[in-house]
Amino acid sequence: MTWQEGRTEGDDGGNEDIGSDRIAPLKLTAYVEHQTNKDWRNRLEFLYSGNRDVFDLAPNTPNSQGQGEVDSFFTVDLISSYDICEKSTISLGVENLFNEEYSPVISQAFNNDLTYTGAQGRTITLTYSLKW
Repeated sequence: MTWQEGRTEGDDGGNEDIGSDRIAPLKLTAYVEHQTNKDWRNRLEFLYSGNRDVFDLAPNTPNSQGQGEVDSFFTVDLISSYDICEKSTISLGVENLFNEEYSPVISQAFNNDLTYTGAQGRTITLTYSLKW
């Protein structure tokens, strides 16, 4: 879990909140792992990123100062690996298992046409490793 807030000295000498380009919203991570048998392991990883709008701007207000509203999102990843023999393993990874549609925090914070981009959708990776 990570959570932080911050203020800095503004141009007029007063204190002002720091934007989401420098301070990310609440972030929670967790995982559940299961050893199905001596050769097969499975793991689910969870990520929750909270919302943040310290400047109380209207939703989707374009700005280039990193002060925009950040919406929360939740993703789940799956990693499954199987030891084929003593020296080789095959692994299957599925990032963003439920194909959640969201934008990374920094992209949301700036929210302008130059930087706003969606995150990668479901991604499947198959890996074979050999220890030698």
